[in-house]
Amino acid sequence: MAFVQKVRHRSHPWARVVLGAFTGVVCSLSALLTLDAERSIALDSPDQPTTSVVDHSITYATYPEREATTHAVDAALVDQCRASHFVVVAFSGTGMEASQYQANVIQRPIEELGGCVMYHWYGHSYDATASARSVANAIAQVTPDGQRKRVVFLGASFGGIAAEDVATEPVVAESRSINLERIIMIATPVDMNDVLQDVFGVPVPLIKDIPVGIPRFGGLVVLGNAINGQGQRGQLGDPAEWRNTFVNAAKTRPVLLWSELERLRKGMLRVRSDVRVDYLGSPDSELTVDTDKAYARIESIVIAETRYVRLHDGGHDLGWLASTAGTYNDKLVPIFREMFGPA
Repeated sequence: MAFVQKVRHRSHPWARVVLGAFTGVVCSLSALLTLDAERSIALDSPDQPTTSVVDHSITYATYPEREATTHAVDAALVDQCRASHFVVVAFSGTGMEASQYQANVIQRPIEELGGCVMYHWYGHSYDATASARSVANAIAQVTPDGQRKRVVFLGASFGGIAAEDVATEPVVAESRSINLERIIMIATPVDMNDVLQDVFGVPVPLIKDIPVGIPRFGGLVVLGNAINGQGQRGQLGDPAEWRNTFVNAAKTRPVLLWSELERLRKGMLRVRSDVRVDYLGSPDSELTVDTDKAYARIESIVIAETRYVRLHDGGHDLGWLASTAGTYNDKLVPIFREMFGPA
């Protein structure tokens, strides 16, 4: 009778060490990100939506939202807006309350045409109904009794979806103070299908197709994504851009961002059938949104007239930075001049 010796395969000690180290890193990182998300919730201010006339003492501050809590808008600026012929309301894109930047950039040419610029902040989290009440109340305050103010909504990226949401809310659609004549979108996606790359490092198909909520990330993920964007622009060696990256990451509120991403995933569900849409896209340089595809979809769902305005060297990153040099104003100002003419 033959005996077969059994060979016991023993794992190498280093394999157990590597596995243990990997498990420790994963668990530690998960715990760290969870704590970071909870910290973001604890520190987030439960602000209500705000719609305001541009006041440079607030909009040029390093942290405008903080400044707005301690400084009231100059009453003379509100009176000046009341005397204007029309109002442009700017809506922020996804990530942070940034509508005041676009308002600053477009303010001079709008005022030269006899108009007034306002910016809208979504507040603690995106709520279309609450935002619509804020917009309607703000416009009513700058509209003389018995009159209707001519109004344009200007929305960048996610702001285009918000503009349509707000426009369809009864408090705006049925307002006796608001005559909404145009919605202007800049690189606005209809939903996640129009996003080209990823959202905060997560491949878009995962966010789009998996029926779960947006993961509750915190400031560390926001900072990591900002650094990733800086790298995509080839600016990792630029000290000034590092400063801008940290400042912008500090301004980006994760709690607001979660709600915006959830709304973006649902898509542009509501549109005003009676309000024309002008869409600004930059297909030669836009790295985030497929603007050709997005506009084709918007054209198919908006019953009112639509128009696609192409510009060069735009895009979510470079385009918004370059807007101060006129990249977008070169296209926006002719639209407003066409609508309102010389003052």
